Amino acid sequence: MIDDWCEKYRPKALNEVVGNKQGKERLMEWAGAWKGREKPQKKGVIISGNPGIGKTSAALALANDMGWEVVELNASDKRDYESINGIAGVGAVNETFGIDGSFVPKKKRLILLDEADNLFGREDRGGVRAIVEVLRKSQQPIILVVNDYYSLVSRSGALRNLTLQVDFRRPTKRGIANLLAKICEFEGVEADEGALTLLAENCKGDIRSAIRDLQLLALSPKIDDENVLSLGGRDREEDLFRVLAKVFKSNTAQEARTAFQSLDEAPDHFLLWIDENLPIEYKKPADMYRGFYFVSRSDLFLNRSAKRQAYVLWSYAIDLMTAGVASAKEKPYQGFTRYRFPSYLKKMSLARKDRGLRSDIVKKIDEVWGRGSKNLDLVKEIAKKDPETVARKLDLGDEELSFLVKG
Repeated sequence: MIDDWCEKYRPKALNEVVGNKQGKERLMEWAGAWKGREKPQKKGVIISGNPGIGKTSAALALANDMGWEVVELNASDKRDYESINGIAGVGAVNETFGIDGSFVPKKKRLILLDEADNLFGREDRGGVRAIVEVLRKSQQPIILVVNDYYSLVSRSGALRNLTLQVDFRRPTKRGIANLLAKICEFEGVEADEGALTLLAENCKGDIRSAIRDLQLLALSPKIDDENVLSLGGRDREEDLFRVLAKVFKSNTAQEARTAFQSLDEAPDHFLLWIDENLPIEYKKPADMYRGFYFVSRSDLFLNRSAKRQAYVLWSYAIDLMTAGVASAKEKPYQGFTRYRFPSYLKKMSLARKDRGLRSDIVKKIDEVWGRGSKNLDLVKEIAKKDPETVARKLDLGDEELSFLVKG
């Protein structure tokens, strides 16, 4: 199964994180203080900034650079007093045993609390108090990741005093475009430089959003300005993942329907996202059953509209995939849900990449031996027996040779 490119290309080292040079330097300076016998004056850091700009990635990359284990709590976990004190508290104090119970002498463990500014709901009662207690007694580094720094510290002066603030800003358009170009090179995707610049500009600093759009655009033979413009100038605050959350977690049918109207997306494409993520969001079998009933009915209307060229039926399909799915649950599910890229689109992306590799190989066979497409199967059999010779004769890259051998 192909990974979401956001996860596949998540930075492994802090210097790979796009932008925020000053913020990264402050993080490295703070982390370096943990190497000495004396603990830093402030054992915790709050990384703040807009969604999708690399805050969590920076924390994980820092841990990787320092050789720290990570104990991570995100908004999908229950984060009341007992939960935080039981998981992060033990991890913060214990210096001799790893998460799996193995003996790890003198190895530090980063306690990472993502979406920490969402600690004031009914499910998170006492969570802030637990964090403050953990910060006071911790022998381990702690990082809290937030979108809004002041929404967190305004309710707890102790948090402000016990932590170092590191503010992340939106990366530059050039930095994001360079990252997208590297991903295209690695994935074998053909893209115009201007199109990647436009994609970087449209994302308004949201790297995660830019990479998700890039993965979607990679389904086409080539990424150009026209492809990027086809995505529309939608507000990044109302992107696919946010609208999905509104549909799944809404209390009313009208709220779910309105959420989709803010998204510039074709209903047949959006239905793929609903279908993929419904079983992730709806945990109860009865909720899931009712939800998939509305998904199937919506798909039926979409198929009829395509066959009959009767796009008036889209309205019924949209009502079913939004209002219908929203009303299928007995009650809204609390907490953050990490949604997935649709498996169908991933398979389409893989097929596109395979077609590109096949086309390149056929051209090389044609240049060396002629009759490229007709000789492809024969070359595959030869490559399985003598891959080095075939690779040398045709000047094949690793992916091209792998395609031949596995084919």
